[in-house]
Amino acid sequence: MSPKPALGKGLKALIPQNEPVAALSADLPPPIAKNWVMEIPLNRIRPNPSQPRSRFNESELDDLADSISQHGVLQPVLLRELPDGDFELVSGERRKKAAELAGLTAVPSILVNPDNSVGSLTMALVENVQRADLNPIELARAFFQLSDEFGLTQDEIARIVGKSRPHIANTLRLLELEISIQLGIQEGKISAGHARAILSAPEPTRAALYRRIVVEGLSVRQAEKAARKIAKRVVKSHSVKVTDVASDDPIVVSMISDMQRSIESSLDRKVTINRKKRGGGNIVMEFYSDRDLETLVERLRKK
Repeated sequence: MSPKPALGKGLKALIPQNEPVAALSADLPPPIAKNWVMEIPLNRIRPNPSQPRSRFNESELDDLADSISQHGVLQPVLLRELPDGDFELVSGERRKKAAELAGLTAVPSILVNPDNSVGSLTMALVENVQRADLNPIELARAFFQLSDEFGLTQDEIARIVGKSRPHIANTLRLLELEISIQLGIQEGKISAGHARAILSAPEPTRAALYRRIVVEGLSVRQAEKAARKIAKRVVKSHSVKVTDVASDDPIVVSMISDMQRSIESSLDRKVTINRKKRGGGNIVMEFYSDRDLETLVERLRKK
């Protein structure tokens, strides 16, 4: 039995050195020799559905295609054999795309056997993490997929990719940001450090802080300082104010104050309870944007 690849140590352990290159006929492929370098036709290689990377820099792809045109594909891609005789890309999608741009019809490949989808995802993930090819949101989505679909804990994910558990937790938190901010991270408008600063601000204020960072070009340290100021301001505005014209009874006032604090804590916003002398009254809840109003309504529906 061949040893299992040490994913946490990278992909180099999967690639044997100085192995012979075997030609693969498109008409009648020979028996597959595991861990041998072979020339596999590009039209028989399917993309990896578990590939965590969703964006490729076109300029870098063009540069790599030029290099491949001159020197060929120097590092084999990793494939696994499919039941129908074709192959699925495990890692090396960037090289495959560049080879296609360069006009190649086949690429040097090594066949490996991830025993399931999580194996395929982790191998692709490790390569991209080590090459720093994933943006923070792509990385967060890959970690989430490992956790949500395959049931891996944050400690297990940390061991697979060679990162600390807090790094995994902080990266996953980026998915708590609204989509427009996530897109800003993907497009390079803000860094992961900026994103962590935004996450430290109260949820209703995050979109405004994001826009300020982009427009004013705030550094990470400036963004962190702005987030702290916003948090202090929101906490101060959430101080309890009960309008109770019905009674001076401290028990009644205390009861309403407790209710108000509970609602504010549950809905994360300023709340005012107005009670009439003969009972009844109204509850006033603030919202900070149209999106925040939609969020508030959705929370109330769930409750």
